Amino acid sequence: MATRRTSLGRIGSRTASGYGRSLMVRPQVLIVGAGQAGLICAAHLKRLGVSTLIVDKHERVGDNWRKRYHSLNLHNPIEMNGFPFLPFPAHYPEYLPKDAIADWLEIYARYLDLDIWSSTEFHGAHYEEDTDRWVATLTLGHRRVTHTAPPAHRVGNRKVSAANHIFPIYPDCPRSRAR
Repeated sequence: MATRRTSLGRIGSRTASGYGRSLMVRPQVLIVGAGQAGLICAAHLKRLGVSTLIVDKHERVGDNWRKRYHSLNLHNPIEMNGFPFLPFPAHYPEYLPKDAIADWLEIYARYLDLDIWSSTEFHGAHYEEDTDRWVATLTLGHRRVTHTAPPAHRVGNRKVSAANHIFPIYPDCPRSRAR
């Protein structure tokens, strides 16, 4: 499969998944995963005027919940799982079923007009010191793309309700440190 390096600002007039407005290929921030943490991070960055692209391997936002076992519900009350800028409707139950969460993730992404490439696999990234840029390799459908972005921001999504605070070390990143 051929690898193509991208350097354009935007391509086309819609996103790969129908969210957002365009096919952004040089965002300031690349977020891997359109789950709760990824969407909330993108929403905050958008409010700050930072161009952000979310990539997700699933066909639709929310499929990470839709594809789980049928009887799954949230394990903590709805008050602990809120989303900024768009609260859950008052009639929602205290413990949401998985399909309600899946649909809410999709509604949230559409309502906030977040730029998302669905059906896009993230293969990894490395930092090029000579160009002072991050290079990420993605597959969009059957087309492999090498994405180059400035190193202004690095985002690592983790569980929202994690009890222990773990700061990852990225050996290929000279600016990464244990805390």
